[in-house]
Amino acid sequence: MIELRDVEVRFGGPAVVTGVSFRVEPGAFVVLVGANGSGKTSLLKVVARMLAPTAGNVFIAERAIESYRRRELARLIAAVWPRMPLSFGFTVRQLVLLGRTPHLPPLRWETHVDHEIANEAMNETQIAHLAERTASQLSSGELQRVFIATALAQQSRILLLDEPPSFLDLRQPARLSSLLERLHRRGVTILCATHDLALLRRHASSTILLADHRVAAIGETGSILVPAALQQAFEISPEEWYG
Repeated sequence: MIELRDVEVRFGGPAVVTGVSFRVEPGAFVVLVGANGSGKTSLLKVVARMLAPTAGNVFIAERAIESYRRRELARLIAAVWPRMPLSFGFTVRQLVLLGRTPHLPPLRWETHVDHEIANEAMNETQIAHLAERTASQLSSGELQRVFIATALAQQSRILLLDEPPSFLDLRQPARLSSLLERLHRRGVTILCATHDLALLRRHASSTILLADHRVAAIGETGSILVPAALQQAFEISPEEWYG
C-alpha cells in the first residue's frame, strides 16, 4: 500500500533522513518511533506528497506517487497533523465537510450523502455537539478532534497521523484508541508517528524505529521495543525510559 525506497530528505544542509526503505501492507497499523528531529514528520509528509524527497522513490498502491493527480491522491490518503491551517470563521460542520472535497465534482456542492458522512464522522469523534460552533471558539483539544473527524469524512484507504494524542485531555486518548481500533478493523491502512507507548503497544502491527537519520530497526512491535534499541534511538538508559 505504501512503499519507500532509499528515500532521503534534506533542507539544504545535512540529511534529515537518508536511505529509508520500508513497506506498509494494506490494512496494517504501522508506527514510526524516534527522538524529536529523527525525521518522523518528514517521512509522513513525503507519503502525503507535501514534501518531495531529495532522493529515492515513493509508491502508493503500487504506483509512483508523482503519477497521481492531487484530487486522486486525496481520495486515497488522509492526514492529521498536530497543527493544521484553517479559517477560524468556519463552523465545525463546515470544516468536517472539507473532507468530502476530493469526492466532489468541480463546482458542485455537498449532497445529502456528504452531509450524512460528515455527521457520522462527528459522531465517531464525539464532536457532534460542537457542529455549529466556530473554530475560534474551540480549545486545542477540540480542534484536534475536528481534524480527525475531517480525515474520517474523507473516507480514504490510508490514514496518516502525526502525534494524534496531541492536545487531548485525559478522557480522549482512550476514545482515540477505540476509534483507531475500529478503523483498523475496517481495513484502513494506518501510518502513525507517536511517542505514546500505550497507543503503540495496543495497536501497532509493526514498528519502524528511527535513529541517526536512518531506519534503526523494523519489525513486530514487541521485538522493537527492547532496551538496546530504545537506548540507541533516544540516547537514554532503559531505566530512564521505563521510569
